[in-house]
Amino acid sequence: MVSNPKAREAELIVEELGQETLVYDLRKDRAHCLNPASAWIWKNCDGHTGVAELTRSLSRHLGSSYQEHLVWHSLEQLARAGLLQEPIKPPLGMMPTSRRQFALQAGKLALLVPVVTSITAPLSAQILSCTSDCSGKPDCTPCTDRQGRCRRFCCRGRCRGASAARSQCKCGGDDDDNDDSGDDDDD
Repeated sequence: MVSNPKAREAELIVEELGQETLVYDLRKDRAHCLNPASAWIWKNCDGHTGVAELTRSLSRHLGSSYQEHLVWHSLEQLARAGLLQEPIKPPLGMMPTSRRQFALQAGKLALLVPVVTSITAPLSAQILSCTSDCSGKPDCTPCTDRQGRCRRFCCRGRCRGASAARSQCKCGGDDDDNDDSGDDDDD
């Protein structure tokens, strides 16, 4: 465990949107949304600054007293999200034992509690949608065969092509791969 946290920088795409910071992890295909407090903490994890100094700096930045256990809370969330180079563990007694105790300790600063929200990005295969009607659809849009399986491609307004076992859509010429005369490649 480390006492001076360092933000991970490799294989991340970082985008500022309003007051929030979006971080996309290319390694895990996960997107993380950091509220302003968590974003500030993460951006200041340089591997040289300890948690007590991070807390003092954050207090100056926000213009109000910030509690160290909130910084530890943020660091734990950042570590769980994989946004720190090494895991971090707060000292015993630093973190509240329950959500209620945490909320009571946060008090008036509840709106400034650092939050990291994460989602898993869908795989490209999950994004892919399959149509049963190719009219008006662009060539190579996935479409269903006669059994309703997503195994063909739209070509010139009709569902044609070989089974999806092929890695590419062929939509040109009058070769056998593009006819829709039967389901000879369907089991």
